[in-house]
Amino acid sequence: MKPNYFLAAAGVLGLLLGSTSSVSAQVESALPSVLLAQAIPQPNPLEAQSEAMTPQRLDTILRGETSDIRGQDNQWQLTINGQQVVVLVDEERDRMRIAAPIIPAAQLNPEQVGNVLIANFHTALDARYAVTDGLLVAAFMHPLSSLQENDLRSALHQVVKLAENFGTSYASEGLSFGTTQAPAPEPRFRIEGEREI
Repeated sequence: MKPNYFLAAAGVLGLLLGSTSSVSAQVESALPSVLLAQAIPQPNPLEAQSEAMTPQRLDTILRGETSDIRGQDNQWQLTINGQQVVVLVDEERDRMRIAAPIIPAAQLNPEQVGNVLIANFHTALDARYAVTDGLLVAAFMHPLSSLQENDLRSALHQVVKLAENFGTSYASEGLSFGTTQAPAPEPRFRIEGEREI
């Protein structure tokens, strides 16, 4: 039995017998000091709170990703690998989003609509295809304060890749979640009554 469980059991036994302090003292004197040190709850380094993401930290990270950046105070426009990207922050609601424009939504054909829906489940990973203001975009949304720097960098990369891969693999990475095939298969949408395109 682990020491901390042993001490807890001894304490319960002491309560039942009515002499908690004498039972606990006997248990503590019988246990080696090493075991007692282990019985004391130790902080878990994995549970340590990391520094909260702020617009100022986000600005520093974005400027480290590209020199082609404009904006501050909760909204930025930048270019990564030739792809335009917008980053928006709402501190009051603790939200942030990244979006990269692709094409006007009115230009989407039924196959493309089906493929972006399939991709959102299998190949888009953390980024997603979405429509806003009549425009198809690659997007990533997350609470601001809990966003980690590595996750932000990954999200930027995924949004850019998802925009670049529209019309081909519809993927934000080479990975496809939920399928055993590699590389990720190109999504195909079948219109009822017609052959697969």
